[in-house]
Amino acid sequence: MNNKLVLIIRFSALGDILLTLPAVHLLRKQSDVEIHYLTKENFSDVVSMSGGADHVHTISQHATLTELDTKISQLQEIGFDTIFDLHNNIRSRIVCSKLKTTQTEIFRISKHRFLEVLLFIFRGSVFRNLFRTDRLSRLNESLLLVARATGAEISAAGADPITLKHLPELSADLRGKISANTEKLVCVSMESAWPQKEWGATKFRHLIGN
Repeated sequence: MNNKLVLIIRFSALGDILLTLPAVHLLRKQSDVEIHYLTKENFSDVVSMSGGADHVHTISQHATLTELDTKISQLQEIGFDTIFDLHNNIRSRIVCSKLKTTQTEIFRISKHRFLEVLLFIFRGSVFRNLFRTDRLSRLNESLLLVARATGAEISAAGADPITLKHLPELSADLRGKISANTEKLVCVSMESAWPQKEWGATKFRHLIGN
């Protein structure tokens, strides 16, 4: 991997972006690397607070092709050596194709879109047999992709813990409760863009009870 100027692409959604952060921090361990991250503007704070990327570039939530093309023109001026396409959709492929030069390396996660459609329609798990059963099977694909590209070592537990260093201001009472219970702190995102991914109240009660 050419580890000078690196662009990571993940436009959405919140949970998927959070899963890319260990990969960003694994890249951060490489010497002489400058990391740029392209995402939608409503997720930029999450990427910035993780402290892994040097620069965060954004497009709007419902960016037009014209806006995307303008952003690509800005990114072309940087001249990236390596691009990690961690979204692998039409927009990210457009970005990669227009930023690619003869020297650019592009690494892209794979997606099982047909199986995802089956999952959403029939509500049944069809992914179980796709994943490896070795010690790395519990790691997310973005982290594995970066590890393979860089030759970095990762454990079965994954990358190092990530601390959000620039949290928005919290009330003194809430900040005190968080500081006093860091070993028991669990954050849950209770919404999803897709109804098929949402939990009902019964499942959340079960989670809290355990």
